[in-house]
Amino acid sequence: MSTPTSIAVTLVTPLTNVVFAAPPTDTPTQTPTATLSPTSSSTPTITPTPTPSTTPTPLPPPPNRAYLEPMRHEYQSLNNCGPVAVAAAASFFGKTINQLDVELVIKGRPGDKNVSPSELVDYFPSIGLESVYRLNGNILIIKHLVANDIPVIVHQWLERNDELVGHYRVVRGYDSEQGILYTNDSYDGPRLVIGEEDFDAWWRPFQRGYIPVYRQEQTRQVRQILGNNWQVTANYQHFLAQSFAETQTIGDGYAFYNLGEGYFFLHDDELALKAYERSLTFPMHDLFWWYHFNHLYVLNEADEHQQILDITTPILEVTGSIEEIHLQRGYAYLGLSDVDMANLEFQHAVESNPSFTDAIIALETLP
Repeated sequence: MSTPTSIAVTLVTPLTNVVFAAPPTDTPTQTPTATLSPTSSSTPTITPTPTPSTTPTPLPPPPNRAYLEPMRHEYQSLNNCGPVAVAAAASFFGKTINQLDVELVIKGRPGDKNVSPSELVDYFPSIGLESVYRLNGNILIIKHLVANDIPVIVHQWLERNDELVGHYRVVRGYDSEQGILYTNDSYDGPRLVIGEEDFDAWWRPFQRGYIPVYRQEQTRQVRQILGNNWQVTANYQHFLAQSFAETQTIGDGYAFYNLGEGYFFLHDDELALKAYERSLTFPMHDLFWWYHFNHLYVLNEADEHQQILDITTPILEVTGSIEEIHLQRGYAYLGLSDVDMANLEFQHAVESNPSFTDAIIALETLP
């Protein structure tokens, strides 16, 4: 993989003493309770305390290999890997749609550079299919799904011309003996082979998110394969525990950003901010910030509004427009009592995606 470039950003103040306490859960699971203290290198020392976990019924091993066909392939137009992935996965079930059909629904306009996983999931019911989005996937889950005739959309890095860009692929097969997965890739072709190690390395910066696509009558199979990850809160708890473990074993910026995501999804903004802050002390690929925005929300909640403007201005100078960034910049300007600039940012967000409900509401509720 390409060597990531650095982003020179420091979030709020240096790390201070803080207790990482597990948020309350409805579903018992492995959750870190941790103590963080500064050292001379600002590296936190964290000791996890596990909570009881429920153990789902183990599945029998998947077969050594599986391959889904027929599946249509289409090369993407600019920034259109998401719509192509939706169309490809749907084609396995006999749906005859293409990227333009999907783009017209999930994108507000052709120039929209970023499509969220939730936007992909929201599309499938319109064509009679089901899907869910979960974090903290692993290759074994992918294999179980594919072996049960369920294609899986994953969000990963695409390595292209010595740069990394966010990219959706459809996993359509695997061969365990060779340690490879087959993907339907809108950039690299209908049968892109990826080794398991590279697959996970490209996947981890996107929280190992995955979208199984299935018919309604396959719901029971999907629930069985996902186990207690079918429940959203339990999935977030597992993701938090895995992310915490990787801060100890891998300890890079992605690990700490994922830890922040885990706390964010479980509504602990204070600990999320500390983890996000720690991630910014590592070199991170510049394009990572084209696809990740929750740290901006947390900064707004912490009244660090100028930080948001400082962080995002260089990004928009390169990208031109990303609606999620404009939205948070709008709220930052509101926090700085600049209603005119807030209005302008919210307008930019809606211009980027006229279907962006959050930005529409923000405009309608401006003081």
